[in-house]
Amino acid sequence: MNRQIIALAILLLMQSALVALLYWPQTRLADSQENETLLSFDPDTIDEIYIADDQNNEAVLLNLSGQWLLPDLGGIPADPQMVSGLLTAINHRTAGWPIATTDASRQRFQVAAYQFQRRLTLIGSGELLGSIYLGTSPGFRTVHARNDARDEIYSIPFNNYDAPAQAQAWLDKALLQAPEPEHISSGDYTISRRGDQWFSSQGGVADERELAALLLGLRSLQVDGIADATAESSLAIAAPDLTLDIARTDTSQQLAFFTLGEQHFVRSNRYKYFFSLSAYDFDRLVTIDASALNTAEAPEKMTDTTEE
Repeated sequence: MNRQIIALAILLLMQSALVALLYWPQTRLADSQENETLLSFDPDTIDEIYIADDQNNEAVLLNLSGQWLLPDLGGIPADPQMVSGLLTAINHRTAGWPIATTDASRQRFQVAAYQFQRRLTLIGSGELLGSIYLGTSPGFRTVHARNDARDEIYSIPFNNYDAPAQAQAWLDKALLQAPEPEHISSGDYTISRRGDQWFSSQGGVADERELAALLLGLRSLQVDGIADATAESSLAIAAPDLTLDIARTDTSQQLAFFTLGEQHFVRSNRYKYFFSLSAYDFDRLVTIDASALNTAEAPEKMTDTTEE
């Protein structure tokens, strides 16, 4: 009986050793795979990105002194969150084994050099760092991706529509925002900030409600896109509905607001383009009650009237 128990124990140990021998290397390999990224270089070294699609469109992003710009649109700012999201996605650490590695799978998942949904060409200091292909989607907010220098195809958390191949789609929608102005003037009012309070050019205190609406409209102003050639030619000879001069100690900007049919546009003296914007953003700045801001009533008089 004891011999049988000993024999069974030895058999069990041998089986355990065999299982460990078979699976331990794969476990180590899987762990190493989890440390892989699509990029074989530091993403911080990228200063140019060319995004192409399967319709021969291409957008170019250029990093200049830490700011991403759109050189094909005169160097206007690109959306920093969009760029950051793209770089984070392609530097995502892969989870375990690749989806596929064969040449046929490149075509099936559309991550081949001759068939792709997006091709990201990455440049650093004027030299090609690498190319990434983005293809089909295996599920919600995921996409197949492959480094051009490798066979492995992975699934990464991203959407192809977040990497558009049109420069205008990368436009920073907040590029005209004025978050902390110190001086604002139009044809109907002029107000300046002194300490925590705003005063008109006539010495009165600006109405709090209208002032709050004006400041909120300026700091949250969002543009939608760029006027096309037809609209631009009409806007170039049109008179603005409102012109605002906005200044701080270190910077200034002039915004001119236009209506063209049922569309609304704004132009800054910082850029050559007319930018489209929503009726909501247009109205909350153009419909400000100028008389409530351009008051001549002095603070002392306002206080006395309140006490009475």
